[in-house]
Amino acid sequence: MKILNVTISDWANFSHDNANALRSVGLNCQDVKTNPHSFKYAQESVILRQEGIRAKMIESDIIQIFHTDVSMLNILKTIDYSKKRIFVYYCDSRYRSNPTLYNDLFNPIVEKSIIALCEFAGLGAKNETYMVGAIDVKNTPKFGHEIKEPYKIGHYPSNFEVKGTEQIIEMIQKVTSYYEFQYSVDKVSHFEQQKRMNACDIYVELFKPILNGKQYGSWGITALEAAAAGKIVVTQNLNNEVYIKNYGNCPLILCDTEQDFINNMNKLLSLSKLEISQLQTETYNWVSEKHSYIATGKKLKQILNL
Repeated sequence: MKILNVTISDWANFSHDNANALRSVGLNCQDVKTNPHSFKYAQESVILRQEGIRAKMIESDIIQIFHTDVSMLNILKTIDYSKKRIFVYYCDSRYRSNPTLYNDLFNPIVEKSIIALCEFAGLGAKNETYMVGAIDVKNTPKFGHEIKEPYKIGHYPSNFEVKGTEQIIEMIQKVTSYYEFQYSVDKVSHFEQQKRMNACDIYVELFKPILNGKQYGSWGITALEAAAAGKIVVTQNLNNEVYIKNYGNCPLILCDTEQDFINNMNKLLSLSKLEISQLQTETYNWVSEKHSYIATGKKLKQILNL
């Protein structure tokens, strides 16, 4: 059984980590794409031209199309895919912008639609299944950060407009407790991102209730990376009940409103160093148990009926 993950651009290494999760539980999965990632991950999917991807599709049994990638769907349509099992992953702004359009394109082709964000639940995708991205917890570097007062809050967005950086900065200034805030919108390599994330105690991933006129606010891979680094994570999750139904409770600090954010930050900053450490450990254990490569690979085997 040969599995192929395909996309043009693999945002946040999502497809590559999915493939690693499948490989971690003994499945034969290749992951390919056409564009290298600007964050310079230590490892990422194999780069191929579209004709090379087409050849890989022909020899595969299961094809997983990531990031609502219509270009990969168009390549698929040039081969005989009648005996192949096709899956699509919705985890991007394309699907958010026009779910009806993409449902019309993918629903006739795919066996299941896998949504990676709770906000996409109930939008009409065929055989909708919710699954979070995978994270390489075991090999996430640790740099020996020591908890000291004042506690350090970090925010290093991959996209400052999507992550709500401007509003986060405004809200942080309204927090009355003692703290040190470190942020930057500069793009750096993935390794450098991990280093600066490690230098904080609390990581603020996201606060963006509205994006392009639509409800928004779903944590992503950065939240998993911060958790794997052993940080307390402050973020959002629209339709969090979808997560709870599929995975149970999680220790991420969720904020629906500005006042939620301010209250939660003041509460966290009032904790003792031992309490901060305990919450960090709880967050790390959660991501290890629920979203590591092996945990995700086992869940994927069930989703793919393998």
